[in-house]
This record gives sequence, C-alpha cells and structure tokens, in this order.
Amino acid sequence: MTKTDTASRHIVMVAAENGALKGGKVGGIGDVIRDLPLAVARRDERVTVITPSYGSLHLDNEAEHIGSIDYSFAGAAETAALYRMAQTGSSPGITQL
Repeated sequence: MTKTDTASRHIVMVAAENGALKGGKVGGIGDVIRDLPLAVARRDERVTVITPSYGSLHLDNEAEHIGSIDYSFAGAAETAALYRMAQTGSSPGITQL
C-alpha cells in the first residue's frame, strides 16, 4: 500500500474503556485504546474511538452533545446520547466519541 492509499482510510475503534479519557481506564485495554489510535494517526489515518460514557465520562471530560441514536433493545425503544470529547493533547487525526 502506498501512502496515498492509507491516507483515505478512517478507522473506528469501539472499546469498553479508554485511557485517553479522565476516569476511562480500568484495565489493560484502556492502555491499548489510549495508545493505538495515536500510532495509527501518526500514519496519516483518521481514527474515531467510541467508548460508553457509563453516565459519567461525558461529565468528567469536556464533551459536546452532538446528537442521539434511537434503537431497540430487548423489544423496548431506547435512546443513546452521543458526545464528542474535546481534543486534549491527542492527535488532530483522532476523534473521541
């Protein structure tokens, strides 16, 4: 693959924890989700990391409400709020949701 080929990719990572967020690290996967997006972004690729808020991560980190997603779970209609975390020292190629 050439540099031009990789520049157009957008990689989405979903994890239960995220060491890049205040209060978001519990175990080892939090370290991986903190460090791996940085390494990927250094290759000029866009990365979006999606981590559940668990009702508090969006409050503990500077976050902007950007929308909601309606879905069905166990036969009931549910709504999930979607927040974008502010860039805090991470690469400009990384978006934290």
